[in-house]
Amino acid sequence: INCAGELIDKSEMQSVNVEGVKRLLTLISIKTNNTRFLQLGSAGVYDKTKIETDNLEIDETYSYFSKNLYEKSKYQADEFLIFAAQTKC
Repeated sequence: INCAGELIDKSEMQSVNVEGVKRLLTLISIKTNNTRFLQLGSAGVYDKTKIETDNLEIDETYSYFSKNLYEKSKYQADEFLIFAAQTKC
């Protein structure tokens, strides 16, 4: 379970939030082929106003809408993991 994330230091967000996820997935895939990886992302990557007005549950297929570097970095990590899962990397 990965719930790590850099919220404050903008110079570290890409390294922690995106590259850190890539490193974790690489380490897990080296150790075993039968391990699950659970990523806690950020609801901030989705359009909050639409969610509130439509009263919707969201998942990875919901439209992307982020306003700051933190949300963008968390979205990049999510996209990487989705791609990895689909291609079994």
